[in-house]
Amino acid sequence: MSLFIQLIVLIVVLVAVYFFYQVMKSIIPIIINSIAGLLVFLALNWFFGFGIEINFWSLLTVGLGGFFGLMIVLILHFIGIAF
Repeated sequence: MSLFIQLIVLIVVLVAVYFFYQVMKSIIPIIINSIAGLLVFLALNWFFGFGIEINFWSLLTVGLGGFFGLMIVLILHFIGIAF
């Protein structure tokens, strides 16, 4: 392989690593928020007995929304609309 091709490959790899880093930097806080929301949701049900049904839709809402999704599930549960 010539030196020119190796430099091109190195530049392409560095650009790919940079873009991967930027994507991961923006996704990690969302993942942490979702995991924390799910843990609080499960803790509220198991330790404090809120009685919110753990099903696909409640887990999906909390998983995608994090703490905001948890607040939606709690409000809908206490109003009596869902969950």
